[in-house]
Amino acid sequence: MSIRIKVDMSNIKSKLSNQSIRRGKLAMANQMLMDMTNFVPMANESGALRASGHVIENGNAVEWNTVYARAQFYGTNGIVTFQHYSTPGTGKRWDEKAKAIHMTDWKDKFVKGAGL
Repeated sequence: MSIRIKVDMSNIKSKLSNQSIRRGKLAMANQMLMDMTNFVPMANESGALRASGHVIENGNAVEWNTVYARAQFYGTNGIVTFQHYSTPGTGKRWDEKAKAIHMTDWKDKFVKGAGL
């Protein structure tokens, strides 16, 4: 007795094309930005740090671009360690906080965006 299995690989190139991967990364990065924003400290009244968040390089990275973004992200400026944040739930390493809650959503967003 034998079993025959047929695998249709006719769409494999389009499913794994550079364009589909790029679409998936961009969709995931945009979702990551939205999810992380809630954990970014309101470093001043204008909310400039939160507002500076954006996706760069076709979804290769998410970036916050203010003079103090690095210090807020790591919770220190090399001299002072930040311990108190005025907005509850915010603080350093907002990426890790969001990742713990939303990683499955980010994976799903990549898959959907890539059309897989």
